[in-house]
Amino acid sequence: MLCKQIIKDELLEIKEKYKIPVIYLTAYSDASILERAQITEPFGYILKPFQERELHSNIEMALHKHRTEKHLMHLNEILKAIREINQIIVRVTDPIDLITRTCETLIETKAYSSAWLIRTKPDGEYIDIATAGKVYNLSEFTTLLQS
Repeated sequence: MLCKQIIKDELLEIKEKYKIPVIYLTAYSDASILERAQITEPFGYILKPFQERELHSNIEMALHKHRTEKHLMHLNEILKAIREINQIIVRVTDPIDLITRTCETLIETKAYSSAWLIRTKPDGEYIDIATAGKVYNLSEFTTLLQS
């Protein structure tokens, strides 16, 4: 039992730390081993002997599933940010605080790595600027917006 938990913990650490899909390649196919492998949620399970095309198709499917999962996680982060920003809009009345907290929320929810919000007058003149996360050259960014 301890061995099962160690293997599960190590594979979960690989998934979390390196963010890579895992495919088992093994000669073992009995039900108990398959059941233990399922606990670690691998992206594939290939039995030896195997064909090159079988390995290739499993890798392609694992990469596709992995990209899809990453995309879904990102969309969930965006939805979480939207929910939190809706709450900010309802509660905050100060415009500067509103754009600042909105930028911070976009970063904290991991929806984005950087955020800029600029409040302008109808003629395009800047009133307030808020940033959070990785802040690149803001003057270049604002120059691009003005052109």
